[in-house]
Amino acid sequence: TIPETVTYGGSTYAVTAIERWAFGYCSELTSVTIPESVTSIGDDAFSGCTSLASITIPNSVTKIESATFDSCYALESVTIGSGVTSIAALAFYKCTSLTEIYSLNPTPPTIITMFAFFKVDMENCVLYVPEGSYEAYATANAWRGFLNIVEVDFGGIEETISDNADASEIARYDISGRLLSEPQKGINIVRYSDGTVEKVIVK
Repeated sequence: TIPETVTYGGSTYAVTAIERWAFGYCSELTSVTIPESVTSIGDDAFSGCTSLASITIPNSVTKIESATFDSCYALESVTIGSGVTSIAALAFYKCTSLTEIYSLNPTPPTIITMFAFFKVDMENCVLYVPEGSYEAYATANAWRGFLNIVEVDFGGIEETISDNADASEIARYDISGRLLSEPQKGINIVRYSDGTVEKVIVK
């Protein structure tokens, strides 16, 4: 978990950036929580993190830089915050295990080249987008390569509960898309192992 502030020499500083190569080739890193104070993530920041399974990019970040997640072979799920407006080349290069992308911006982030998702199985990776934005993603450069685009009402509390009694909870997010380690008061978005999503209110 990256803190929002750090104290050094008696002074407290806000954590606003993850510099390039900050976690490069940290092969035992399995998960990362990025605070809303972070507005930029540098090139190759998580490149070669071969055990990283999921990550949530907060709404405060506006751009995913070049090769940010290059060769993160274990990465299965990515949540892209609503503030992200552009994704650079090779951002998810060789993320061969990626099966779910949650893009919270109703306007598809600009992607200059298909190589942003080079080696991602775009036929089977499910792209979840805000309700009403299917057409925008289905016709946008690079995004249109995903063959399974599903609209989700991220802002609502309607439930799409699994009919499978054996389905287990695999991830929980707050309404902004931040990955939660435990239930949090307010609206939670819960994902199950069979691919269904449930919106719940935690009191």
